[in-house]
Amino acid sequence: NVACAPTPIAQLSRAVLSRDWTTADEITAQIKWALSPQFGDDMARFMDYSIAIGRGRFQGAGLIDCGPARPPYSSAPDDLVAGGLQTGQRWAELERQYRSVVS
Repeated sequence: NVACAPTPIAQLSRAVLSRDWTTADEITAQIKWALSPQFGDDMARFMDYSIAIGRGRFQGAGLIDCGPARPPYSSAPDDLVAGGLQTGQRWAELERQYRSVVS
């Protein structure tokens, strides 16, 4: 998610453009790992609360301050919000990793 960490996505793009499929597959696997907590075990449940989960993701990544949520999107079950937060933290980890590669 570019709003959470643009550098891994940019590195994936570079790998694809240079046809470095091994690197592209590695980055894709890391991105899937980063995204997995936000979905939980039930995609329908995720969809019902995707805005609140996304806010948690942004908060965890630390790049964007979304400000307060507006009703009816101001609440979600704690486990789903925690999954969004963990996803954001994972994105932040990938951002640090790939930013050090680019620097």
